[in-house]
Amino acid sequence: FFTAAPEQAARFFSLFEGPFGSILDLMLTLVLTSLSSAVLIGLTGFSLGKWLFGIRVVRPSGRPIGVAAAFEREVLVLTRGLAFGIPLVSLYTLVASYRRLEDHGYSIWDKPTQRILLHRPMNRLQIGLMIVMVPVVIAARIGLFALSHM
Repeated sequence: FFTAAPEQAARFFSLFEGPFGSILDLMLTLVLTSLSSAVLIGLTGFSLGKWLFGIRVVRPSGRPIGVAAAFEREVLVLTRGLAFGIPLVSLYTLVASYRRLEDHGYSIWDKPTQRILLHRPMNRLQIGLMIVMVPVVIAARIGLFALSHM
């Protein structure tokens, strides 16, 4: 962005320096991540996080749900599950989503007639994968954060 249009890039990234810059950064990151996640889930049934925890989102037939359905799902996750990452509001929506999942057996964005979740068996390999990869993902995130502030 800086190579192609340095002035516009500087103006755009200056938005993140203000008092609400971190919140704006979080919200924009969630939106962009949701778009890429929708493509992955739509074509394969899983994203990186879903693969790590052994979860696939598929049609009742077992086939991937398609990009359009995955995009619709991600919009619901972003709005009703994460509340665009708005502090405190997102805490409420996450708790409400969890309660619905506990009460009904599915979340608002995964109605069983449209899509189902498949889970990898919780065995030693799955547990080992989570024990190794979750700290790696966290360390990568911390490393990227540190690099961005150098």
